[in-house]
Amino acid sequence: INAAGLVRYLYGLPVAVLLVIAYEAVFARTPFPALGVWFVPFCLGGGLAQIIATNLLLMAFGERNFVVGTAYSKTEAVQSALLSVFLLGDHLNLPTWVGIGFGVAGVMVLSTGGKRMAAGAFLRALGQPAARYGIASGFMFALTTIGIRAATQAVATPDHIRAALIVLATTVAAQTVAQG
Repeated sequence: INAAGLVRYLYGLPVAVLLVIAYEAVFARTPFPALGVWFVPFCLGGGLAQIIATNLLLMAFGERNFVVGTAYSKTEAVQSALLSVFLLGDHLNLPTWVGIGFGVAGVMVLSTGGKRMAAGAFLRALGQPAARYGIASGFMFALTTIGIRAATQAVATPDHIRAALIVLATTVAAQTVAQG
């Protein structure tokens, strides 16, 4: 499982570094931005969460239930919104909460393969390993999102592309070291 991740990061690291260098050379009009004290911890946390999430998703696939594992991993957006409320103090408006409800309903439909299922059967389906790995994968991908978002906010620049590229290169470098 980890070898596949390592290859991805080994190929991605030079591209990420080249993107930062090119962007700095062409678009940067100010010195390299300061990085907040939480920049590195958030990059490391987000990168580690992504590695764990990917491994959990592969474990779900190993249960020979690709549809269920993938469907439940798609709870990432819903879990990310909820975690943002609790961890970052975000405030969600009514349309967002309605969207979360639709997201949960959509995952429920996807996880059954479109078949009609009673509530009790659906709850029992949550107990299968592929479902548990998928939900855990979605949770870790949600933590990835929050970590990367926080790291990006710790880069002292109004240029969002510049901040994102710096976070990308730093996180992929950390993931390469961790997987290597």
